[in-house]
Amino acid sequence: MVNYKVRSFYEKDTGTAGADVIIYDDSGDVVDTLLITTESTYNDLVEQLEGIDEKYLDRTDVLNILQNPSNEIVAINATLLNGQSADFYAKNNHNHNDVYAPKDHVDLQSTEGVLGHTKIIDNVSRSSFVYGEALSAHQGKLLSDRITTVSSAVADSGWKTLNVSTGNGFSHYNSSQTVQYRKIGKIVNMRGAVRNNWNNRQVDHTGWYIGTLPAGYCPSHYIQAVNQGSGINRHLLEIESDGTVSVGARYGGNAYEDMKKDAWPTCNITFFVD
Repeated sequence: MVNYKVRSFYEKDTGTAGADVIIYDDSGDVVDTLLITTESTYNDLVEQLEGIDEKYLDRTDVLNILQNPSNEIVAINATLLNGQSADFYAKNNHNHNDVYAPKDHVDLQSTEGVLGHTKIIDNVSRSSFVYGEALSAHQGKLLSDRITTVSSAVADSGWKTLNVSTGNGFSHYNSSQTVQYRKIGKIVNMRGAVRNNWNNRQVDHTGWYIGTLPAGYCPSHYIQAVNQGSGINRHLLEIESDGTVSVGARYGGNAYEDMKKDAWPTCNITFFVD
């Protein structure tokens, strides 16, 4: 029959404490002594366990980071997953395998994150793709401004109908020839015709007001264009810098001629706005 007992001990010479198991035979002689642990071994083990606990994220930590239920910025020192400090990666070009990230991460100009860091480029001169590079927010703003400028330069208002004033006896000629205007970028087009509703309108070098273009559609200076009238007659279409549109000036063929009722002075012109 084998008997045993457990004892704790303190060794004065080495200054260590521990515990062991002493095994006896039937006669009470010591057969063997099994060392359970010493104080130094125990402390080393505790230190290793604490180090492992600090080095790796447990399942709960990972779920909290991914779910982020409080919608907060969560700091993660992911480089400790393979035992290296963040400083090591910040100062060295390196690759990660697909367990951590599918891309290369290079250079110094960035902060660390789950996927590493990138080099920030503040120009648009790169002619080929480079892993780990990202365009700066400044260049993003410049590109956005350029796109806005280009978009406004080709913005199309679509056709809009001029509000023809009836006070001077004119109206849109018919539903298929209403006076309309349209702006594409800085170019304004006008089309259509008006109908003279007066009998034998006497004409001279001045025209009659028919409507006003809105702000943004007006020329910077007075402009005019010769337009077709009824028969062989012609007239001046005039637009002032304030948008005032007039028709009928100098109506006639070889000389001034009274504008007959239902006459057809057209309103076709293209011009730039500044």
